[in-house]
Order: sequence, then structure tokens, then C-alpha cells
Amino acid sequence: MLEDQKLPGAYRPISLLSTLGKIIKILIAMRLIAATKENGILPRMQIGFRYKRSTEVAIRLVIDIVYTT
Repeated sequence: MLEDQKLPGAYRPISLLSTLGKIIKILIAMRLIAATKENGILPRMQIGFRYKRSTEVAIRLVIDIVYTT
């Protein structure tokens, strides 16, 4: 059994795919966030896909709109 682990074929590179996928996903998300921030693509009212935007921020925006109109 120990001799089998010394062979290169004993390791399973398939198990690394999920980890690599997560890393790539994070890198792509970071680049998209930076691009949208630099170019001002997303409107101020956009809550999803924004840093430090939560449900609480969304509720505050709705309340502000209701009270100002």
C-alpha cells in the first residue's frame, strides 16, 4: 500500500479542480468589481455585487425614497 503512494499515478488531480475553480472565481470577481468601480458602470441604487452593500443598505434606500417623495 505504501509503495502505491510513491507512484505518480496514485495522486488524484481531480480533487484539486474545485480548489482551483474557487481561486479563479475569486480572481475574476475581484477584477470585475475593480472594473465596475473604475468605470462607474453600476448605478448608485445597485445593491447586489457591490462592496459593503447589504439588505440594511437596501432598506435604508427604500425608506429614504419613500420619505422624500
